Amino acid sequence: MSVSTFKEFEHKYLVDETVDILSIFEKLRAIGSGKEKSLEVIDSYYFSSSNPGFVYRHRKDREIQQLTVKSYGGDTRDRTEINLHLKNDDSQADAVNAFMKTLGDYQHFDIRKNIQVIDFPDCECVYYQASSGDKTVHCFEFEALGSKSLEDALVTINRYESVAGFHPSNRCEISLFELLKHE
Repeated sequence: MSVSTFKEFEHKYLVDETVDILSIFEKLRAIGSGKEKSLEVIDSYYFSSSNPGFVYRHRKDREIQQLTVKSYGGDTRDRTEINLHLKNDDSQADAVNAFMKTLGDYQHFDIRKNIQVIDFPDCECVYYQASSGDKTVHCFEFEALGSKSLEDALVTINRYESVAGFHPSNRCEISLFELLKHE
């Protein structure tokens, strides 16, 4: 994400649960300079029909806790994303829920993710299984870091996608929020 513009530039791919993730990660490791980690993440999404252009997310894992607003709708490659970092190590889920209630009538659901990440200086490459209720998806994402424009981000994303064996024409144009939203 670009800090100065509060933009998130990414490509997401839906993958079958039998995809050979080890092979994909081996290809990415060959690039060098990547830092790997695995995390369990809980994302709590808040949304309202009175504010359809944005969704709010509370994220908690062992490394970070954030309250985020993301633009919703339009091109999923290029979205507004503003993160507020919450410093308390204890989960602030109850406080975030109470906070959101003061803003209006927001619906809420949780997404649980198990993620594997290789962080490169210019791109975050992430495989995850995400579940909410009875829905589960498996995804691979490439997020450009530090890019100032979609054009610059796509150069970075395309380089990593190519190494990993993905092609932009096969990307998923639906946000994770929308894929797992409860009807």
